[in-house]
Amino acid sequence: MANKRVVVVGFGPLPFYESDRLFMFGIRAWHFAWSLVNGGHKVLLMTLEFDAPERPKVRYRKGWKPPKGLEHVPLPRYEPEREAELVAKIGKLARKFKPDCIVATGTPICAKLVAQTNLPLPRWFDIPGDVLMEVQAKAAVSGEKNISF
Repeated sequence: MANKRVVVVGFGPLPFYESDRLFMFGIRAWHFAWSLVNGGHKVLLMTLEFDAPERPKVRYRKGWKPPKGLEHVPLPRYEPEREAELVAKIGKLARKFKPDCIVATGTPICAKLVAQTNLPLPRWFDIPGDVLMEVQAKAAVSGEKNISF
């Protein structure tokens, strides 16, 4: 198989950040990016940063160097009122990278953003867990009839 160019969109923080927090979302995004780079592919990893409403300033752990073939671009955190801005940014960065496909990891939010780019590329939406089961559980506990997530 020829090496491909893959865009991966996920959430930070990633395991190699200088941070006292780590979430499943960052681990999941890194798992995809690292596995692809390790397989010889070029990867543009874009991460939405929880702590960054504007311009994210990510600090990497001392001594960490990105593996060959990986480019990492931190993006501001997701906020519904800025959704169109994020979609445009993801689309612009992806078009510049000229990928063969795009992967949205970890959350329906990333899948939604990637879908809205309307890029004419194969897409993979990685949504772990069972979203409908989680909504049903939330409804049972909260008593709400209209659940949003």
